[in-house]
Amino acid sequence: MNVAVLFRPRAREDLEAHALWIARESSERALAFLEAVESSLQHLSAFPELGTSRDWLAPHCRGIRFFPVRGFPRYLLFYRPVADGLEVIRILHAARDIGAIFSEEP
Repeated sequence: MNVAVLFRPRAREDLEAHALWIARESSERALAFLEAVESSLQHLSAFPELGTSRDWLAPHCRGIRFFPVRGFPRYLLFYRPVADGLEVIRILHAARDIGAIFSEEP
């Protein structure tokens, strides 16, 4: 069964920014990060409810779940299960103020 993984523009920007940041130290590690994100998303597409849900205060965040990137647990995939797959909303480092980020975004 093919499941669509749709990236919101901010999620795509996050992915690129994290890979570039990691590449400053090691291009091999950056490639491993990208592969880990892909692997994590494949796993989530098979088990979309696997990620942790959270009681979001902002109404536009309801239904968003998060899951750590395999092998890079400080990077979190924020996604929403949708009818035909996953909608990747953001990819954030755990040290960020995630509540503030999501309360600011539409």
